[in-house]
Amino acid sequence: MSKAADITVDANTNIKDLVTRFPETARVFGEHGLPCVGCHIASYETIAQGAAAHSMALEPLLQYLRAVVGSSQGAAAGRSAGCRRCKTR
Repeated sequence: MSKAADITVDANTNIKDLVTRFPETARVFGEHGLPCVGCHIASYETIAQGAAAHSMALEPLLQYLRAVVGSSQGAAAGRSAGCRRCKTR
């Protein structure tokens, strides 16, 4: 099952679930002033709740997270294709 099928990045996405599946999103949270990723609260808090608790605009955060997740999935697909090519050489 692909990561995309496992999780949807929206306001109701659990912070810990997202960071567990896509560790590079921890940087996004930190850059946006949301250090919750390492906090025990992240295990039950959604992105919307975290943003609200830190007085952050939700939509820009979601857009950035989606871009990072999409980029991560694209990079993984590229690495996988590269491995297949190596095996056929």
